[in-house]
Amino acid sequence: MTTLTKKQKTDYINGGYNNCPHCNSDDISAGHPEADDNYVAIDVECKKCKKEWKEIFTLVDIEDKD
Repeated sequence: MTTLTKKQKTDYINGGYNNCPHCNSDDISAGHPEADDNYVAIDVECKKCKKEWKEIFTLVDIEDKD
């Protein structure tokens, strides 16, 4: 199992989640979101290098809807 470095994670997040954090390919595929009590997670796979990872989303703010 390969461990993503902090730089790879930061580059992936700041880059808009569009390129594989391992090989930088844009040929990635995301699964369906899965919700838990504290977060939403999405499994992602790179079609080029075959690496897989999980995107994890948490609620950071709310605002009124106009």
